[in-house]
Amino acid sequence: MFRSKLVQQFFSVIVVIIALFSMAVYFYSVPLIKDTVYEIERNASRTALNNMYELANKMYLNLETYRRQALENQQRQLRNVVALAEAYTKDAFAQVEMGYITQQEARERVFEGLRNFTYGNNDYIWVSSYDAVLLSHPDPRYHGADASTLRSNEGQVIIPKIIQLAKADGEGFYQYKWRRLGAPEEIDKISYVKNFPQWGFIIGSGLYLDDIEAEVRQRTRVAIAELREALAQIKIAKTGYLYIFDSSFNMLIHPNPNLDGINFRDQRNPVTQNSIAEELIAVADTGQEHYYKWDQPSDPGNYRYEKLSLVRHLDGFDWYIGSSVYVDELRRSSELLSERIMTIALVALVVATIVAFFFVSRIAAPINRLAATASRVSEGDLTTQSGIQRDDELGVLARTFDDMVQRLSGSIQTLDLKVQAR
Repeated sequence: MFRSKLVQQFFSVIVVIIALFSMAVYFYSVPLIKDTVYEIERNASRTALNNMYELANKMYLNLETYRRQALENQQRQLRNVVALAEAYTKDAFAQVEMGYITQQEARERVFEGLRNFTYGNNDYIWVSSYDAVLLSHPDPRYHGADASTLRSNEGQVIIPKIIQLAKADGEGFYQYKWRRLGAPEEIDKISYVKNFPQWGFIIGSGLYLDDIEAEVRQRTRVAIAELREALAQIKIAKTGYLYIFDSSFNMLIHPNPNLDGINFRDQRNPVTQNSIAEELIAVADTGQEHYYKWDQPSDPGNYRYEKLSLVRHLDGFDWYIGSSVYVDELRRSSELLSERIMTIALVALVVATIVAFFFVSRIAAPINRLAATASRVSEGDLTTQSGIQRDDELGVLARTFDDMVQRLSGSIQTLDLKVQAR
């Protein structure tokens, strides 16, 4: 069949057209597909980072709401405590009016009773005269002491200022630094103080803000645990990941146990020899990607693999949330897709070639047969027939040719008989 020039020409034209089409598809589409898929992978990294940022920010807002609500609840409790102290004091001075006890006895009873009253995390009530003498205080260091010259470690006068504000406002909340019972260091404290001019002193109840912060820190640890679980489910490309560190370069969450929980300030960029932590902070929220070289789990210690990171800064927690992915992995998806497109193109070329072969053979075979029949007829064999039975144009041509040969043969025989008769 391939000896036929028609078959060779027709088949060659079909194969060339299919090959040129496949090459055009590859060179025109594959580079665009590679770039597009690469950008999709990069955008997926950015999207994952932004989603994690929003999740962490939502946790921060929830913690801030909890902190505010906890403080409001504690402030209500302080008001209630002072109200109880007021009721207790009124009851004592009511006994003075009824003549059961003296004024001095009432004051001693009130100051001693309030001194032994505690609530919350060993919090207490304190009473001060207008001249800043602490009439009642559970700490022996301050009970009965003159606090008019008492200053904090920062040099601020505390009790006289509170007395002045309470006398002016009648009541209110005031924040200052004070020591816990039996503790040497000063920490932030807030007190609700109310003025009682009928008795000539003020009563205060307070709480240490560190107690609220301790609850917030516990909730923060729970939030970090939840973020750790969420981050463990996120993969960028094949092995890319998200991580979180704070402004002190403490790695809070990292999938690599060698980095998780450590201070990585001394980790160096193997190319620039600068602190990798400082480089990451420098690109935070700039929208720029930080390129650097690092090793791989399968090739530890060989810092030759290019990576890129995006970093965002979460102001509330003062955290830095980053993404990290190998550049080769971002390209691998596009390369894999290109390889598959090329494979599909080759398979299509082979299939198209096979289909073209059968199509050409289906056309060329009857043409060759008809040509052979015509050759025999030209040699004088008028009994030959092509025998082609098809329902297409080639079938019509073959039947017409066979009929023509038969009529020609019949005409010649008739002519011969007439010649013989003459």
